[in-house]
Order: sequence, then C-alpha cells, then structure tokens
Amino acid sequence: MTAAFVAANRQSHGWERKFSIPQGYRLLPESELARAQTCLSTHNHAGQCAPYQQLRYVRPSGEPGI
Repeated sequence: MTAAFVAANRQSHGWERKFSIPQGYRLLPESELARAQTCLSTHNHAGQCAPYQQLRYVRPSGEPGI
C-alpha cells in the first residue's frame, strides 16, 4: 500500500469538476490562487479582481491521499 501511494505521488494529478454543490464552485489554477485570495481579503472588485467578484471563499486543496 505504501509503495502504491509513493508511486501515485510521482505522477501529476489534475482536479476535475465532479462535485454537486448547490451554490456552485470554480476550480482555480494554482497561478490564480494568490490573486483570488487577495481580492477577497481586500474587497477589491475592480480591474484584475473582476473574475473573482462572485467568489465568497477560496479553499486550497492538495492531492487526495489515502
């Protein structure tokens, strides 16, 4: 089991939209995470923050484990 876990973590894994959440959600690439968090914390909804106006929370997620 440990060997399989180590082998799986050597591979690249991508997230897909597979959850049914009534309020909806977006998957952000890692490159957008800091900008989205800054926009939420500063309530700056102009300019570069326009794509994140509808977001209420940003939850970083790691790779699934065992």
